[in-house]
Amino acid sequence: MSSVFCALGGVISDLRHDYVRTVAVRTAQADLQRIESLYREMEDEAHRTLEREGIPRSERYFVRSMDMRYIGQFHEVEVELPGGAVTEEEVPRIVERFHERHEALYAYRDVVGTEIINLGVTAFGRVTMPAFKEQPFGGVDAARCLKGKRDVFFEETGGFVSTPIYDGDSMSYGNRVAGPAIVEQRVTTVVLPPGYDLEVTRYGDYLVKVPV
Repeated sequence: MSSVFCALGGVISDLRHDYVRTVAVRTAQADLQRIESLYREMEDEAHRTLEREGIPRSERYFVRSMDMRYIGQFHEVEVELPGGAVTEEEVPRIVERFHERHEALYAYRDVVGTEIINLGVTAFGRVTMPAFKEQPFGGVDAARCLKGKRDVFFEETGGFVSTPIYDGDSMSYGNRVAGPAIVEQRVTTVVLPPGYDLEVTRYGDYLVKVPV
């Protein structure tokens, strides 16, 4: 399904919505009650959105974050709040996570004060993942899927090579093909240069081994 990976990913990924509120305040002077109120406001908005999308409340989860920076900086660093709480006891731990994140990104930490620029909530709604069906073993030999041959140019050989062409839609679990070869499907084409090997997995995927 290589030609529709993006579409498939969009269908089976959890729903996601991002919410942001700007506060622009020095951490030491932050009104923690107001911050908590803004977080709840964003989460309430997220609940309403996920409700409209048909996501049960039990399948919703939120991640709180802050965009922080050192006083005087022009760029922020996103800091996740694992517990979600923003209390006087938690603020020093949040600041330390900012220092650690900043050091990991820019290889240094500073001793100046910090600022909270933005508050963020990422809201997720779990979706039901499709069950991928296993195929019965179809043997190693893929000769029954051979459609014919045609000359194909490969850089590795420096010229055209008589190359077997396989019907990928009729291949099954266990089938193996050695390059040079072409595997054609209705939605894509797989090119196997010389030295490459392809095997069909139990879920119908292609596992290609690249020569070292």
